Amino acid sequence: MQRMDQSFHRGENMKLTTITAALALTASSALAWEVEDLNEHIEQTNFIVGNHCSGTLISVEHRLVLTNEHCTSKYVSTVTEKVVDEKGVVQEVRMQRTQDVPVSQKVYKEHKLVSQSSYIGDLVDFDADTDLSLIQLRVDKLPQTREAEFFTGDQVYRGEVAYAIGNPMMLDASVTKGIVSNVNRLVQIGREERAYYQMDAGIVGGSSGGSLYNENGLLIGVPAAGARGTSVGLAIPYNIVMNFLESNCYSELWDTEAPTFEECSSETEGEEEE
Repeated sequence: MQRMDQSFHRGENMKLTTITAALALTASSALAWEVEDLNEHIEQTNFIVGNHCSGTLISVEHRLVLTNEHCTSKYVSTVTEKVVDEKGVVQEVRMQRTQDVPVSQKVYKEHKLVSQSSYIGDLVDFDADTDLSLIQLRVDKLPQTREAEFFTGDQVYRGEVAYAIGNPMMLDASVTKGIVSNVNRLVQIGREERAYYQMDAGIVGGSSGGSLYNENGLLIGVPAAGARGTSVGLAIPYNIVMNFLESNCYSELWDTEAPTFEECSSETEGEEEE
């Protein structure tokens, strides 16, 4: 009798375990990025920056494209100008001037290019230390209705599925799939050490400035570098991207309770005047 009871309990446990696993699998599948949705997302959010890099639409309202600083550095020049201070003293000051950034997007039907939208972008901000740039497209309204959604969780884990989207070798609107290989890489770039996610999603020249998404289609990083002849790729983590955008008053892109861009800008201007 006791042996039968034990068998019964074991059978019930096995049944419950099977049901739990099935529910977990169903939930996971429901959250997974569906192919149709992924394709629509790529078509609307992936942009070509210049003729050599990638960019991602992160705000339809503000017409913002996120990319790498090394993708926009050619559009920034340093000039020396003479200025007169309050005491009438003439001084030479080195200043940075930005040029228009060409941004485009192509549309295909089957294997044929049927149209191309071209835009002029203004450099809102660029930061060599984080290798991030923000471009605002000089147009009143975009035809797009989609924009990248940010991951707002606490942590990205090694082994997670990762999709890299961009324009490798200028093969625009390409997607590669892999995993996050490491989440705590520190790589020496010049004199600085930079934090990256390592992934094997396969990025090459042209992928820079694109986007790295998790399996639910949420932005977890910006591809920035890759080792030639290998599957080793590096992406700027989402928290660094968020800090960069927050410094430009764009926390509202992922935080509905954050001040709007206008509110944040007004507060910042007031602090500067004080």
